[in-house]
Amino acid sequence: MPEIRRILVAIEPDVLQSQAPELATRLAAAASAELEALLIEDTALLAAANLPFTREVLTPTGANRALTRDDLELGFQVLAQQAPRQLDRLAGPSGLRWSLRSV
Repeated sequence: MPEIRRILVAIEPDVLQSQAPELATRLAAAASAELEALLIEDTALLAAANLPFTREVLTPTGANRALTRDDLELGFQVLAQQAPRQLDRLAGPSGLRWSLRSV
């Protein structure tokens, strides 16, 4: 069986609230592999946010509002700040190596 050297987890805004980062961390630790996280910035979504009719539905209220490129970029910036902290919290205690990059 081939050696597993890296576990890849894609991170977007909803993923940080899911169990995916924790599961990926556990898999990487069990395989003695590195955890590589990719912060996904959806360029198609950024382009769509420039359209005058683009809306977003807020959870859990279900309210909707205009979706702007500035709002999306701010959301990506917040995610870029939160993701390393969460990965360090999950991987740090076990000494697991991890990396994060934006794509």
